[in-house]
Amino acid sequence: MTPKPSSISGAEWADSNPPASARKRFPMTPATILHLLPNFEIGGAQEVLCRTIEALDDDGRFRHVAVGVFEGPQDFRDDFDQACAATYDINVCRAPVTRPWAFVRDVRHIWGSLVRICREEDVRLVHGQTHDNDFLAVLLGKRLGLPSVATHQGARLYPDNRVGRSLRRSARTWLLRWVMNSVDAVIAVGPDVRDNLVEIAKAPAEKVLLLKNSVSRAETATAAQRDLLRERLDLDRDRAYFVAVGRLIPAKGVDTLIEAAAALGDHPFRPTLLVVGDGPDRDRLEGIARELAVLGDRVVFLGLRSDVSDLLAASDLYVSASHSEGTSLALLEAMARGLPCVVANSPGLADLVTDGANGRLFAVKNGADCARVVTEALADPGASRSQATRAQETVRREFSINALAAEHGSLYGRLLDGA
Repeated sequence: MTPKPSSISGAEWADSNPPASARKRFPMTPATILHLLPNFEIGGAQEVLCRTIEALDDDGRFRHVAVGVFEGPQDFRDDFDQACAATYDINVCRAPVTRPWAFVRDVRHIWGSLVRICREEDVRLVHGQTHDNDFLAVLLGKRLGLPSVATHQGARLYPDNRVGRSLRRSARTWLLRWVMNSVDAVIAVGPDVRDNLVEIAKAPAEKVLLLKNSVSRAETATAAQRDLLRERLDLDRDRAYFVAVGRLIPAKGVDTLIEAAAALGDHPFRPTLLVVGDGPDRDRLEGIARELAVLGDRVVFLGLRSDVSDLLAASDLYVSASHSEGTSLALLEAMARGLPCVVANSPGLADLVTDGANGRLFAVKNGADCARVVTEALADPGASRSQATRAQETVRREFSINALAAEHGSLYGRLLDGA
């Protein structure tokens, strides 16, 4: 695929400033932090970063510039325009290493664009978010003499690509180990992420900070609000809804949830699974739902939505069957809304939910066990509400976005003072 041109060209960067709507004025000269994102799609990493930047806005020591490096949706860019001093989109669909000339061409374009942005924006620290951007952050830091930070959101250290499995793992392992020993600080969003970075990627333990994902508010909808939301969202007031939120990829285990929905066919509340999100696995998942004769009735695919908070407030349960997470932002959001949670007993989910205390767990990749636990949760609403209340208290106590922003500000300050 031919790469799409940058939304802001090199000449434009040299000849003009970013649009006034995307640039803020500061009463002092703060240090510019460059954030490297995969793209501006709606996702957990983008959500946490944007809210952290907003919470840091009153600090005064920093200004923030966000760059979408690779090709992808622009759904979340408006939020970054509001939160950041400037945003850029390189928007490259990078060729695989099996096409070396195209790969080198794309890498050179990305590299040249990032160096120009750093110089134009007088960047003082580079922060790479997720896979590949950690590598770019280190390279920019070394080239320009800047401190670098890498955040890893997921416990999977090896992203999908077009190289054979053994070569992929060998190359990625070597690259990860080089990055982890070259970057100035690593942020892990969950204990499992931290442990994998230290044990597999050989990250020096003293460089790895455990900073769990956080949410900005924790509110519960009243029964009256829930009824109004169901009416507005065209949801049946007498039906039980359990909602899953996330990118549709195999690791999220949505096929397990579809199997559970099929197994719940005779339940008097007619439980319906609402799947919020999109991704490359959607066609396969819809095919499974169609084969099980639940598509459109017991399983509804809603795609990307801007009203996820309302959908959570209107639902009866939040569900997740992910095989592994960092610190699941979608789960935290559900807990913050006071929604009873039924999740797989997997890393990243079980770190947040204690079975019977603040939610319920089911066996990983086991649709029948998921259906059993959902049935139990619906059968005992009093216990489910009590668990949800305790989960909400946990979020308020341990997952404040202001605390997360303060941790980031402290880290940036230490690295800049030592630069």
